[in-house]
Amino acid sequence: MKNVKQCAKWILVCLMAVLLTGVVSAAETARKGEISSFNNYGENGKYTSIGKYEVAYGSAITDVTQKLPSTLTATMTTGEEVEVPVTWVCVSDNLGGNSYIPKHEDASAVYTFEAQLGDGYKMAGNLPDDYVMPFATVSYTEGAQELNSQAPEIDTEMDQAMDAAAGMSVWTWIIWIIVIVIIVVVLWWLFAGNKNSKEK
Repeated sequence: MKNVKQCAKWILVCLMAVLLTGVVSAAETARKGEISSFNNYGENGKYTSIGKYEVAYGSAITDVTQKLPSTLTATMTTGEEVEVPVTWVCVSDNLGGNSYIPKHEDASAVYTFEAQLGDGYKMAGNLPDDYVMPFATVSYTEGAQELNSQAPEIDTEMDQAMDAAAGMSVWTWIIWIIVIVIIVVVLWWLFAGNKNSKEK
């Protein structure tokens, strides 16, 4: 019976955490709404790069994404124009690869970075089947490979992880902190209650 009660308490903790996260996320989405289109992008059925950027050969991915815009102007389904926060993910190097390499063996690589929407924003469901998210192209500066041939190797996986963490919104961090605090309090209550029961 004691084990059943303890399992029930653990289940309650998990349900509370999931419920809290879901409620806050739903509230954010409802407040921000859906995006029907991005301004100056995909006009007349044609999608073009929002910009062409150059970086030095050997640049870390964090240096690359910092060059790209942190927000894009979008029109919501309500007709309102807003600045939508975005992060960027490399989806192609135009040579068969799909990730950014600071020191690519072929300096002619042209990277395509695709926009990822910030928390609480989503695309409307009535977009055309061939719709693609806004993207930017990034290439190495001319002659950069020779000038930076002695540049140290970059840990791209670590850079990508740091970039993803930096892209998390303040609301996401707040939600996680609240969830962790709730779990710690409930755990303390469980263990403190068991200790007091044993002492009695």
